[in-house]
Amino acid sequence: MSGIDKMRPLSGAATEVMYCLFLLGPTEDGNVPSKSGRDDLFDKGLIDRADGWQWLTRDGVMLALGMGLDREKEKRQRERRIPR
Repeated sequence: MSGIDKMRPLSGAATEVMYCLFLLGPTEDGNVPSKSGRDDLFDKGLIDRADGWQWLTRDGVMLALGMGLDREKEKRQRERRIPR
């Protein structure tokens, strides 16, 4: 997969899977929001898969950071905290 292919915009399904894997970590096949999105990310080298699980590769993490998912994760974590 060339660097140009990795730069193509992600489909909505692939974006949902990217959110899931970045926010929740390695995820089992049955809990992935979209199989087609998962396959698209795999074909682009943004995730790896084994034994029914998938997770972001280094390139996948870098893309997620570029998409601002780190800020989204921090926001969700702050919202879950219970005020003292």
